[in-house]
Amino acid sequence: INYIHDIIFEDRPDFFSFLEKIYFSPMKYLSNKADLIITISKNEKERILRKNYSTNVEYVYHGVDRSLHDFSDLEIESINLPDKYILAVGRLNIRKNLSTLIKSFALIDDQDIKLVIVGEKSWKNENILIEDSVKSRIVFFENVSNKELGLIYSKAHIFCFLSIDEGFGLPIIEAMSFGIPTILSDCSVMPEVAENAGIKVDPMNTEDIRKSINYLINDKLAYEEQKSLSLYRSKFFSWKESSQKLIKLCEELC
Repeated sequence: INYIHDIIFEDRPDFFSFLEKIYFSPMKYLSNKADLIITISKNEKERILRKNYSTNVEYVYHGVDRSLHDFSDLEIESINLPDKYILAVGRLNIRKNLSTLIKSFALIDDQDIKLVIVGEKSWKNENILIEDSVKSRIVFFENVSNKELGLIYSKAHIFCFLSIDEGFGLPIIEAMSFGIPTILSDCSVMPEVAENAGIKVDPMNTEDIRKSINYLINDKLAYEEQKSLSLYRSKFFSWKESSQKLIKLCEELC
């Protein structure tokens, strides 16, 4: 069995470094030799089939790490979070599309709400240009613990995930497990993961994103509806169920 998280590099090589491409190069050969490929979403399964990695592919979703909710002994003052903020979580690379989020954030009606970005730098870092007028409203965190991340999620007002391509998009279901209304890309795997929860937007359209943020901030009924949808959808993702499905697929191959 070859377990593949994703092969995004096949469709978007521009998102990856030369060294990463070398690292990925044996993947197709090994996949063609395998009896079964297991990946993480229906969208990724279809990409693997389309790129002729294998004819026998199954997918097992990721689950929500419930330990994120175990932060009760952590003092909020230790992180120094803003009172009200929009949250983005993910590595600081060009695929995560943070520049478009920041441009959209600068245009929203509420000029008091902050933007918190949690993530570490990785290959193909995004050169994020932030206008002076909005710099004081953006807070970056990196190297946070699981408890700290859980606390940050729990206090967020809105969650934004505007990635251009993903294998799964784990922060989406993490945020939804806290009942956070979510704005996410209408492309790649994101609609599959969110289904009817969340507001889907063109990740490159700043006006579309701006309107969606304003909508959730200004419309209390829509905000409460999205909170409920987030919580409901997150319950479909369990590491226990995922591991059981993974074991079953292995046993069926024996």
